[in-house]
Amino acid sequence: MRSIRFGVITDLHHCNEDIFLNRYFRNTLKKVKEAVRILNSNELDFIVNLGDTIDRGFENFEAVTHAFKSFKAPLYTILGNHDFDVEDDQKKLVPQQLQLPDNYYEINKNGFQFLFLDGNEISTYANIKSSANYQKTIELIDKLQSEGAINGNDYNGGMSNKQLDWLENKLSEAEKNKLLSIVFCHFPIFPDDKHNLLNNKEVILIITKFRHVIGWICGHNHDGNFSRINQCNVINLKGLVETEHENAFSIFEINEQQMKITGFGREIDRALKI
Repeated sequence: MRSIRFGVITDLHHCNEDIFLNRYFRNTLKKVKEAVRILNSNELDFIVNLGDTIDRGFENFEAVTHAFKSFKAPLYTILGNHDFDVEDDQKKLVPQQLQLPDNYYEINKNGFQFLFLDGNEISTYANIKSSANYQKTIELIDKLQSEGAINGNDYNGGMSNKQLDWLENKLSEAEKNKLLSIVFCHFPIFPDDKHNLLNNKEVILIITKFRHVIGWICGHNHDGNFSRINQCNVINLKGLVETEHENAFSIFEINEQQMKITGFGREIDRALKI
């Protein structure tokens, strides 16, 4: 029976700033170091960082990415909206700073396919105002707001048509190769929530075509959430930055029958059927 074991952290928001909205920015590094120690004490295939690694300034990448180097298992990172809280001329440098192989990418391991998505392509914060994608975002947010959609907010992002096609093609390949697929994205897609990906409906249409997609794992909503779309578990993990001292990260153990989540700090335990 195929199986996999990996750790997940999200929404670190590291920066040297005062407390804002119950976000304890200066406490992030201490929590990351604790997560490194505990995750390193477990046998893991890899670790995932779901984005919002920093907040408010490109200089904040250095200390937290240095702490990441202590992870024993390979680290895979995706981009969050606050990772682009940098100057316009620095935005294009963010993926390299986080050592991403590409803005969205795939790994296959132990009979599983893992897709790491970029939910920031269509956004106001990751693009300069003169760009086509910036204008597309304004039009999309205006459309969502006119329809009464609660996720039509400028702190959310969306995926390009090119990436949506890539997602569908990769899931189709996995289906042919009899892989179980898990998708990582900074943004949730379901249920209705103000934090959802701007074009979450298009993503849901793709996800529901395939019965081998067993998980959508995300952050962004620091309170966390859980739901299901058909057979796909939509797991919104809690933000690490949100408490003064209590941590928030998790270990996933997945086989063909169950997805077990062991939570640390304020992250809760789950045992989900597949």
